[in-house]
Amino acid sequence: MLLKGRLNNTQIADLTNCSRATVRTWRERLKDCDLAPNAISELSETELRRLVAPGVFSRKQDLAEPDFDKIRFEVDERSVRLKTLYIDYRQGVPDGFRAMSRTTFYRTVAQMADKKDVTLSFDYEPGEMIQADFVGRKKLKQPLLLDEGGSERDYEVFCAASAKSRKIFVCALESQATVPVLGVMVRMLEYFGGVPVLVTIDNFKAAVAVPRRGAEEATITSEFAAFADYYGFSFIATRVRKPRDKGIVENAVGIVQDDVLAPLRNRRFFSLAEMNAALSDRVTQLNERPMRGHGDASRNDLFSRSDFSGYQPLPSRGYEVGRYILKLRAGRDYHVEVEGSRYSVPWHFAGELLNVKITPTSVHLIHEGRTVATHPRHDQAAGPITTPTHMPAAHAAGALTRLAGMKRYVAEIGPNAEALIDAHFRANKKPALTATAAINLRALAERYPAERVENACELAISIKKANVRKVEAILVAGLDADETEAVINTRPVAQRNIRGAGYFAELINSARGGLNDV
Repeated sequence: MLLKGRLNNTQIADLTNCSRATVRTWRERLKDCDLAPNAISELSETELRRLVAPGVFSRKQDLAEPDFDKIRFEVDERSVRLKTLYIDYRQGVPDGFRAMSRTTFYRTVAQMADKKDVTLSFDYEPGEMIQADFVGRKKLKQPLLLDEGGSERDYEVFCAASAKSRKIFVCALESQATVPVLGVMVRMLEYFGGVPVLVTIDNFKAAVAVPRRGAEEATITSEFAAFADYYGFSFIATRVRKPRDKGIVENAVGIVQDDVLAPLRNRRFFSLAEMNAALSDRVTQLNERPMRGHGDASRNDLFSRSDFSGYQPLPSRGYEVGRYILKLRAGRDYHVEVEGSRYSVPWHFAGELLNVKITPTSVHLIHEGRTVATHPRHDQAAGPITTPTHMPAAHAAGALTRLAGMKRYVAEIGPNAEALIDAHFRANKKPALTATAAINLRALAERYPAERVENACELAISIKKANVRKVEAILVAGLDADETEAVINTRPVAQRNIRGAGYFAELINSARGGLNDV
């Protein structure tokens, strides 16, 4: 425009919003460069400034540019402070260039970060992912949980969202410890009605042993790894201080703060169950509410139409949440001592280290991530709890020569089975016969449910027929079906037409007295 001369200085000044003196100075400098208009149009703005005004822009253009990609990696992945990176930058300035001041360096890095800080939107498949996080505590915006004395109790709020449909789950729990969180996750999967492929979580201590750093994946704790293996999904931990790795649940947390917790901020609750009932009502309304941008479909509509089909079915039995004891060694007798009781493992695990999971009803013995034995839980059992199949063949045969071994052989059936074997031994006084009875009784437990065999044993003992043949007859006849019929009343039933011993005694006495109407 300056060289072609189609516009005068005034017109160019009006178009570029600068003074006529500036336009005149630039026109003269371009003429002194003796360049054709086509050659000038191929130059970048920086090259043109260096050519036209070398004295004015030389000092500014001689500043060394920092390596922004390297700086961002150091800050994001290695948590290095800008103060340290500025020192490295000054030491690496090449010859012929000047280093930026600290203020200019900080400002330039911030500007470059803003230019490159773009977001990527993901499209999720049905049942691909659930993202989970904890809602930050904002006491003025959340309801209070009080104990019986009226003192405030701490609690956490767990939030999860299905990635494709954005359906939200919320539950309050006492803390971020292992047992409460696993219990809430069981409820989460039951709420969604299935199992996703992945569950994305934050780096809270109960679930993540070693956080994710760079290309190295996070290490999930053994308790949460066992939980994931049971349901058949995988945990994915986000990068440290990277909330966008779970952006869907981060957005859901904000919605929960405003639409679920804030309306309850003036409420006072005295139990978590009471609080969760109120939260459930609010979440139900939230998931039923139409969403803009989705044709006024609700989260529940989207979940049922396009998300639920990708979820795998839940196991028939829910996961039992328990606590873990790590690295207990099995003895030479292939038993592990847990809280005063000794539980068996398969004999070839003798001397091995095992982890133990204790639930309210059972004890699970785990070797290298695989459950090798499960027993009903006993508190301070008098003797070892042994599963016969855990014993070598020679040990199993030897155990059946003693009453304690025979009772342990049927212990999995129940206490009534043990009582029947005990009564059989004391009545027959022949160990070989009682051993055969124990083997046959266990065979019955493989043909019939253990509960039915247990009821049949109770009925056989009550009628003083402590033998396996009677137990089998009861099972075949179905007399064990009703527990109320299993108790036999041994007292005679009073009937008018039944004459007992008293009647005949009176009759004989009367005959001795000379009565003839016998």
